[in-house]
Amino acid sequence: MGVVAVAILGAATGCARSEASEAPVTLPAKSISQWRMPLDEYLSPSWDPTTYATQLLAKECMDATQYDWPLPALTVDPPTGESWNSVGRKLFTPELAQKYGYGNSPEHVLPASEKEAIDAFTAAANNLDASGAAALDRCWSRAAEQLRAQTDPTEFAQSLQSVGQPSAKDQTRLTSSKRKWQQCMAPAGIADLPANPTEMDPTAFLPAGEQSAPVDSVKTVASPREREVAVMDANCQQSSGWASAAYASEWNLQAEQVRTHADELQRYRTQTVQQHDRAMKVIAEHSPKR
Repeated sequence: MGVVAVAILGAATGCARSEASEAPVTLPAKSISQWRMPLDEYLSPSWDPTTYATQLLAKECMDATQYDWPLPALTVDPPTGESWNSVGRKLFTPELAQKYGYGNSPEHVLPASEKEAIDAFTAAANNLDASGAAALDRCWSRAAEQLRAQTDPTEFAQSLQSVGQPSAKDQTRLTSSKRKWQQCMAPAGIADLPANPTEMDPTAFLPAGEQSAPVDSVKTVASPREREVAVMDANCQQSSGWASAAYASEWNLQAEQVRTHADELQRYRTQTVQQHDRAMKVIAEHSPKR
């Protein structure tokens, strides 16, 4: 129940039926620095107004009960933090590694006062008793029905992200670059260095007490050792060719899914745009004044 209450910026996941298509497809321009992918335009953006709109309608319902649910006014479409791309995927570059180690910036750039208000709201939402949680469930369902957002039209695109296997050519590049990455990382002196860069775990090589808290915390940032290894890792991913091989392999897999399912993806995208527009209208009409 608490997950529903505090999922201010969340997005759902799921699967759906697929079908072939012969419709012409225009793919986006490639950008490895932003890890842009063919399916991105069919996914939820990093900040999706649907959740906030549902929260606003649920609040009006909760205000008619005896339970306090102090949803604060939120920034609409806030700037995305530098560690994230437009669909909320974490980025990893030498520059980001130098700043955050294996951590990341906050996903969205928000005023300090808004962060404090969200924290207070989260605490209140999580302290609802069983009856309050049941009331919130009812209010949330009613709000979703009013917004026509009971289902997430991006679920089908989400389900296609992990479909398929790399081609023989792409797999050869990945295998070769992984070996080069391991050789490049040898000077880091990490015991049991994983075979795959995606399996790097800073908790495996950092001494107790040096493991970082969330980087948006005012108390702790990445330790010098974590930043040192992270920067080496990010540089090795690039120099070994692993980053470009991983990007090309994922791009090719997604491009094939977009070509195969173009018609169905476009239908869901139309639903996504319509839901977005309804959500923005609700936000404009119901958002509290700051």
